[in-house]
Amino acid sequence: MAALPRLLCAAALALLLWAGFCSSVCVEVPSETEAVQGMDMKLLCISCMKREEVTASTVVEWFYRPNGGKD
Repeated sequence: MAALPRLLCAAALALLLWAGFCSSVCVEVPSETEAVQGMDMKLLCISCMKREEVTASTVVEWFYRPNGGKD
């Protein structure tokens, strides 16, 4: 019976050491995919994803209207 607490203690220590070597990452699921229970799904690393610059153009029209003025 004395071996069981030692085994549990050793297992807990091994788990703590193993968890210390892990590191977290940011992942993203592509928007065009659907999750299906029981099936594997590929997760993409956000820092590995292709970044694209989007060019945009805007037009602004300014109108001056005095206080109490009509449209």
